[in-house]
Amino acid sequence: MPVLSRTRDPWYLRSAHPSDLNLRFGVSSSHSEPDHQGMVPVYQEPDIYDASIPAGRRYDQDFYCEEVRPIKDPILEVTAGTGRITIPMAQQGNDVTGLDLSAAMLAKAAEKAGKAGVNVHWVQADASCFDLNRRFGRILVPASGLCLLPDADHVRRFLQCARRHILPNGKLVMDLVPPTSPIAHLPKHLTHVSHTYSLPQGGGAVEVIQQDFDHRSDGSWFTYTSAHRHRASGAILRKDKFTFRLYEPNTLKSMLDEAGFVVEGEYGDFSKAPFLPDSWHHILICGTKG
Repeated sequence: MPVLSRTRDPWYLRSAHPSDLNLRFGVSSSHSEPDHQGMVPVYQEPDIYDASIPAGRRYDQDFYCEEVRPIKDPILEVTAGTGRITIPMAQQGNDVTGLDLSAAMLAKAAEKAGKAGVNVHWVQADASCFDLNRRFGRILVPASGLCLLPDADHVRRFLQCARRHILPNGKLVMDLVPPTSPIAHLPKHLTHVSHTYSLPQGGGAVEVIQQDFDHRSDGSWFTYTSAHRHRASGAILRKDKFTFRLYEPNTLKSMLDEAGFVVEGEYGDFSKAPFLPDSWHHILICGTKG
C-alpha cells in the first residue's frame, strides 16, 4: 500500500507573511488568490494539474526511467507531483520515494499508484529542507523543478539536502531551463495552444493556451500564463502564471561544487544530444566529490 508521510513544516508554513511566499516554488496565480497555506490553486487541484500536461508527453519520463532502470538502490524523486514519472519507475521495479510540497498532489499520486498496483513511499516536504533518514542511489529533479525554487539560496539548500541523502556512488540527475534556451525568450505576443483535454461528464473540450511570455533582460527568469479556455463557449476557466528562475551553467556548477557534487555529464535534450548555448534544456548527471 502506498505510504504518505510528512517531514517538519515546510518553509511556506513558516513564512512571516503571505506576501513573502513564493507559492509552491515560485508559482503565482493571476486568476485567484492562493489559499491559507500560500499554495496556488492548481497545485491543490491535481486533476486539473494532470489535465494541464499533454497526454503524450513521454520524452522526460522515458529519459528518467532509462536512467534508473538498472539501479538497485533506492530512488528519490523531488517535486514528484502526481507521480507522472515516479509511478513508471516503480512499475519497472525500482524502489522509489516521491517527495512534493503539495498534500493534494501526493494524495492523487498515491491513488494513481494504488490503481497501478505499485508501492511508492510518498513524502510531503519542502525540497530545500527535508530529512528522510535514508540514502539514495539516485536523486532526480525532473521538469525543471530547481527553476521553480524561490531563489539561489533555496537551490543551495536543496543541494546540501541532496548531498546528505545520496549514497557514496550515487548520482544527482536533473533538468533545467538554461538562460539561453529558446523557451526563455519566446515573444510576448505569442499565443500557443499546447493541447486539449475533456471536462468530465460531457462538459466539453478545454484548450490549454500558453501566452503572455515575459523575461528579464539579464536572463535570470521568465514567466508565462497558462489559460484554460472552453472551446465551445470561449470562456476562460482559469489562469495560472508560472515563474522560472534561470541559472547560468557556470553558476550552477559552482553551487554544485560547494555542495560536494561534480558534473559528470551534460545534455541539451532528452535524447542526450550535447549541451550547446542554444539548447532547450540543460540536463546534468552529477556524482559526489571525494
